[in-house]
Amino acid sequence: MYKSLRIRNFRGFHELVLDDLAQINLFAGKNNSGKTALLEALLLLQGVSPREVIASLRRVERQQRWIERPGTERIRSWLSVEEVGEEIPLLFHQMDLDKTIEITGQTPRSVKRSLRITVLKEWSKEELKETLARLPRFVGDPEDFLGQPIDRIFLFDYQEGDQNYKSLIIISKERSIAVEGGPSPLDVAYRGARILFLTPKIIGDYGNLEKAGEAGVVLQLLRFIEPRIERLVTIYDDRRNEPMLYGALRDLQYRVPLYVMGDGMIRLVDLAIRLGNARNGILLIDEFENGLHWSILPTVWEALGETARRLNVQVFATTHSYECIKSAHEAFSKRDSYDFRLYRLEEVEGNIQAVAYDRETLGIALEARLEVR
Repeated sequence: MYKSLRIRNFRGFHELVLDDLAQINLFAGKNNSGKTALLEALLLLQGVSPREVIASLRRVERQQRWIERPGTERIRSWLSVEEVGEEIPLLFHQMDLDKTIEITGQTPRSVKRSLRITVLKEWSKEELKETLARLPRFVGDPEDFLGQPIDRIFLFDYQEGDQNYKSLIIISKERSIAVEGGPSPLDVAYRGARILFLTPKIIGDYGNLEKAGEAGVVLQLLRFIEPRIERLVTIYDDRRNEPMLYGALRDLQYRVPLYVMGDGMIRLVDLAIRLGNARNGILLIDEFENGLHWSILPTVWEALGETARRLNVQVFATTHSYECIKSAHEAFSKRDSYDFRLYRLEEVEGNIQAVAYDRETLGIALEARLEVR
């Protein structure tokens, strides 16, 4: 769990400082104010491979393509190194590759975790070969690669306490490779702004919750939309050639596919499964309110807050909705501990800054109907 976060030269952020982070943190702001970029930075800081971080943002695009042309392209959870080589320069503020990206998080116990992303300007074949020998996870064959002219090398330098880890993305006009020697990813779950359907991995993650006796986390949230639901069942669909989740409803003989219950049900089950699998880690939610009717938002926030506290999960979510902010404030005001913080990201003199709202200031702003989104 992080108490503070600092981001420099990443995406639209020249320098962003977030202090006094809570267990549940909600970020508002206009379009292109950096809300999703903030979640990306956290994914990278948690040790998630840069290939997976970039792929997570393009997964909906791949899902949509598969829906429109089924069978023409299987959905990948990863990107080729060539695709990553095109995307990584976009991580740098104003695409200035001379700058160093710095992402730093501080825990309540003063443990510092940091990531620096730089472009290596000079390297020798001997130094590169020595570095490759120390990094255990390769995508491609480094021996074949060393004889080729190298166009660019991106260095991901992780520091956690006394431990140091490095990953490389090496770009060549002929061939590119990823050399992944970063830390083992900390427990982190990311839910994008649009969920078109439940992937086989998410359904598998639900199976893990069943094994651990934690499936109640999912059912608790789903009953806000469908009170009759008693349990979920995984059934293999021969036509689709993949597993699907069905709901067992009270007084109904047949199992009902979750997708026929609407987008809100898909969003909630996806959220609940990711929350249940993020124990002692962090959960990232882009556009929290998508697919959810405003009337159930207070109860969803209550359930999320209680479950996050019990599982020791820190939540970072984004929103465009006034109702979402208001319902979160009301839900957490009922608790003994108001462990919720709202941050509004806004541009000030060309730099994105965060305006923080605690319980008192947010309550005053909402009562006065001030703009907090």
